[in-house]
Amino acid sequence: MEQTEKVLVLRVGRFRETDMWVSYLSPSQGVTRAFAFGGSRSRRRFVGCLDALNLVIFTHDTTVKAHQGKKLLEGSLVHGFPGLRANRNALAAAGHCLKFVEAVQIGPQGSRKAFDLTLSTLYGLEDQTLAPAAAPLLFKTRTTYDHGYAPEIGECISCGLPLDQIPEPWFLVDKGRVACPNCRPTDSPLFKTSAGALRTLDWIGRSDPKDWPRLAIKPDIHQQCGQVLDAYVAWHFGLVWEDGWFRKN
Repeated sequence: MEQTEKVLVLRVGRFRETDMWVSYLSPSQGVTRAFAFGGSRSRRRFVGCLDALNLVIFTHDTTVKAHQGKKLLEGSLVHGFPGLRANRNALAAAGHCLKFVEAVQIGPQGSRKAFDLTLSTLYGLEDQTLAPAAAPLLFKTRTTYDHGYAPEIGECISCGLPLDQIPEPWFLVDKGRVACPNCRPTDSPLFKTSAGALRTLDWIGRSDPKDWPRLAIKPDIHQQCGQVLDAYVAWHFGLVWEDGWFRKN
């Protein structure tokens, strides 16, 4: 039997002379690996499809067992994001986001939300409503929240002092909570930041991507947000950005 689905290609590689493997984001299955046998020479079945950052319709053979990887039968290009590819900064931001999606290994649960979020980000970069410098922070924060790792930042974890009344809050990376200077623990990984950075991250994580263009982040807040998010992602996902890739920590 055959099954057809619109997916986003994340990465492509060759494993034999004419055969290709494809990693893609499926709205029903999440990050999926499949094989296009003869894909590097195809002039009919995969015309213009087998490149990263392509939105395509793939047809695969459902009789192949899942542990063997899906067998692609054909594909047709829906959108190749030419406007995004023409902008080097936007392309770099898009690549960062796609690598994060693949590294997180999103499964069937939450796959539709991840697929829609990724496409919204790419279209925003292409039509220039989303700044390339901000896109990775926005995308990774929302993905982290969607994965169930939304921190609770409203008050100090110990005394209950509201965040806005804490002059120098400490973010507890392992617990996703906040501590005031008086309640700062000594047995937990901490990150000193600001209430403004934490409020900004929380807004991003709970907002709709269509609202992102109206967010103006000051450079110092952007830097703090990035530092907190990187530490949080490293702890909970075990992922660290290094030499242009996410590696397991």
